[in-house]
Amino acid sequence: MPKKSLGVNSKAVEAKARKDTVRKAKEEQVAKAKEDELWRDDDKLISRKMDRKADAEKKKAEAAARKAQNRAALEEETTQLAAAVSSSAIKAASKPTKVTRAQIASTISKTEKEKEKEAKAREPTHLELEVTENVNRIEVDGDEARNIDEAISVLR
Repeated sequence: MPKKSLGVNSKAVEAKARKDTVRKAKEEQVAKAKEDELWRDDDKLISRKMDRKADAEKKKAEAAARKAQNRAALEEETTQLAAAVSSSAIKAASKPTKVTRAQIASTISKTEKEKEKEAKAREPTHLELEVTENVNRIEVDGDEARNIDEAISVLR
């Protein structure tokens, strides 16, 4: 026969201890939630103030980023212009200053061709379009019908 214990079931005691620890953890969690709810700050005016402050900081950051981007674009553009000016100055120095009549005629013909292309490419205005007849102003020969009864009598 098995050995008899002193009246204490060790497994039952362990299960009871586990249940007590789980129960105490739940109670502590509920108590902590109640405490947090008491200390929660739900003042609308303060939250609005904080929102406005965050928005202002966000706008300042965006403005600073935009300024930095504009500065970088300006620096890039100035370097490109400086390079273009220096290359055009070199080309101008190497070109002869005299222009022949043939060169003048060719440049004039090129500009005229470009103007013609632009004129063809743009849409015609209402003055250039063909005028169509207004069908609302057409006078009908013969009988006219202004309502249903007159239309029936004209058709007979």
